[in-house]
Amino acid sequence: MSEFSRLAAIDKEYYIEIKRKTNLSNIICRLLVRDGEQCWLCNQRMLLTKDINHALRPTIDHVVELRNNGPKKFYNLKLAHKYCNNSREKWEKLDNFKTLPPKLLRALIAERLIDSETP
Repeated sequence: MSEFSRLAAIDKEYYIEIKRKTNLSNIICRLLVRDGEQCWLCNQRMLLTKDINHALRPTIDHVVELRNNGPKKFYNLKLAHKYCNNSREKWEKLDNFKTLPPKLLRALIAERLIDSETP
């Protein structure tokens, strides 16, 4: 088995495992396989949960927003926490992705996705 085939098989297993454990959409599962479980906005792990209202759940974000003529293509999609995605416009105005907002920080610590000592 070639290296590419072996990696494709691992990705398929990971995809199937995510689909089985969560109710995430096919596109989110494909993005998780492609990019991993990190939010592209805050670089923290996402919570793979069935709770659709959870702030740390992965959502689809357009890197170049559609309202700014961003392409409707897979390469323009990244995963972001629901909280980060909803706060992106406010954060961009503040030009502040380097420090995590207190609400997001508390949620990440509560879910044990980061240590309480993380800045």
